[in-house]
Amino acid sequence: MKQPTSFLGQCLLPIVVGLIMFGIMVFIGSCGEDKDEPVPAPAPKASPVRDAAFTAIYPIIRANCTPCHDGIKHPVKFETPEQFKGSKARARITNGSMPPSPKKMTADSKGKLLEYLQ
Repeated sequence: MKQPTSFLGQCLLPIVVGLIMFGIMVFIGSCGEDKDEPVPAPAPKASPVRDAAFTAIYPIIRANCTPCHDGIKHPVKFETPEQFKGSKARARITNGSMPPSPKKMTADSKGKLLEYLQ
């Protein structure tokens, strides 16, 4: 291989080769394992059944309420007794606005939910 004879060629060639080598080393070094902290697993879902009374009415809630009140379609979730009791469900069930048409609850189901919400 013929060596460059000019002063500029003798100075620039080692710098350019050094920069290329540095770039290659940085690229190869970044291809290893991810050194970021692992993403924690999502917290397990709260159990929808915590007390006997809620256990008894949860099938009614699941059939009539949670298709919408799942935290996705509507921000209010009904998976725990606290979520259900802390909502405006009593007023909405009483005035007939929940569940919305065409889905209507039986009078027996409404009675059970309203009794639980007292």
